[in-house]
Amino acid sequence: MESFSKAKIVFHLAAQPGVRESWGKNFVIYVKNNLLLTQRLLEFYKNKQINKFIYISSSSVYGKSEVLPQAESSPTNPLSPYGVTKLAGEKLALLYWQNYSLPVVVLRYFTVYGPALRPDLAIHRFILSALQQKPVVIFDKGNQKRDFTFIKDTVKATLSAISAPAGEIINIGSGKPVSINELIVLISRVLSTDISITYKPHSIGDPPITWADIKKANKLLGFSPETSLLDGLLHTINWAKKFYQL
Repeated sequence: MESFSKAKIVFHLAAQPGVRESWGKNFVIYVKNNLLLTQRLLEFYKNKQINKFIYISSSSVYGKSEVLPQAESSPTNPLSPYGVTKLAGEKLALLYWQNYSLPVVVLRYFTVYGPALRPDLAIHRFILSALQQKPVVIFDKGNQKRDFTFIKDTVKATLSAISAPAGEIINIGSGKPVSINELIVLISRVLSTDISITYKPHSIGDPPITWADIKKANKLLGFSPETSLLDGLLHTINWAKKFYQL
């Protein structure tokens, strides 16, 4: 870590991801990677003269919301152990802002996707299955909605957070939730093919909807998503075709 001692801006994106895998014996991994190691970073930088410590959190901290869209002031009631560790990481980071004046900014990402995305994420699984002409596996009935945010827009917002006021929590999303069934229709349209679907029971920890209120991001970061879901899927599918040689 000493090799990073002269850094002036810290982007803390490292984490143990995944809602479904965070239950049971795996929880210890999430506590270590999302909480204990975050504390280690905060301790390391608390007395360094840095300009910004940007902690990346998740829409999973909201859980099931009664009021939509989800604003930064909305209640946080995570539905998964993963969400609990990300919320705890937020709280911890802001403690270092309050007590050590470490210039922390918290960004809550909403379902980031795009080329080179994690293979366990829904869009990646759906696209790969469709390209291989295999059934797409969907949990529940596919009516759950997600606020899909293209990677290019996410990166732009994250870099803009360098100039955001310390102590702020900011949503980063598209502000346009889409159901999983609607997502499959769009993928089918881009690929010009019919997609077979296999439905599985509801997955514990999945909220019925994520929907970012991005007014604060627009005000503080000048953030306005530029990539439509259809265009984002096109970029992601083209990458998948090349990567998997399909």
